[in-house]
Amino acid sequence: MPRYMAPFTKTGADSVRQLVEVLSSGTVQRVRITSFIVKNNGTETADVTFGYSLRRVTASATGTSLTPNPVSPSDAACRATCEHLITADHSSFNSSPIELWSAPVNNRATYQMFVPDDQAFEGAAVSANGLSLGLGAVSTSTFAGTIGFIE
Repeated sequence: MPRYMAPFTKTGADSVRQLVEVLSSGTVQRVRITSFIVKNNGTETADVTFGYSLRRVTASATGTSLTPNPVSPSDAACRATCEHLITADHSSFNSSPIELWSAPVNNRATYQMFVPDDQAFEGAAVSANGLSLGLGAVSTSTFAGTIGFIE
């Protein structure tokens, strides 16, 4: 299975919960998140907890498309679509989420997760459905990271 990595960012101007999403495209395939690293880039003066969350979503948020890079140069271009710099969360992330993972993390800490392929977080094999990494609450902090997945 081909592996892909997609770097993402979130600006402080956007008061949203979603940081990045990976969705099945018109060529339907199941996306599986295998890794991510996320860091709050804001200037934080005190220890506060962020709740990170990985959820299934049923459509795309409003944001900027990004092109995932194949980890191996012999792999084909990615069929999945990705978005970051999200300016409006999709309602499926907020109102009726299927949460697959969550963790409270100190806002000054970088969080990194690797999942074995056979335990990867899996999105539905339906066009425009997939997975989104985000926050437990709306935030105006800035974030950056990379998400890794297979399709």
